[in-house]
Amino acid sequence: MGNDPTPRPGFDFWVSFPGQGKIIDPPLFENGRLEKVPGYVTDLLTDRALGFIHKQRGAQRPYFLYLAHKAVHPDAIQRDDGSLDLVYGTHYIAAERHRGRNKNEIFPRSRLPRPLRRERSAASWFSDSSRESNRKRSCANLETFSIPE
Repeated sequence: MGNDPTPRPGFDFWVSFPGQGKIIDPPLFENGRLEKVPGYVTDLLTDRALGFIHKQRGAQRPYFLYLAHKAVHPDAIQRDDGSLDLVYGTHYIAAERHRGRNKNEIFPRSRLPRPLRRERSAASWFSDSSRESNRKRSCANLETFSIPE
């Protein structure tokens, strides 16, 4: 989409932001105009998506909702050529309600999974005892951390 947040053809309802958007108090294009909206972008987009769904109750025709959350990406400025300016940094900004939630946790600096070699089959990969150490290392690399509710 680039930096143009205006509606695309074929949509009856449209909410978007310019470029990569902002996590806190983002400008949103909504109801035909671009305005700064106070709040956390995930909450703002989710609220609008839920509002759209609730308005569809009892509708006689199907609908399509596409929701792409911004907050999993850092704040960045998208240049018109598509490149990014990371003047705001590359860190994730958590919602206020999540701040400090994992402050005593230790997260490895980098745990990117290494590409796995193609195996004969998944069953042989797990059952071949000569590859047990590789399996354990690969599983450790694929661990994810979730925030408990």
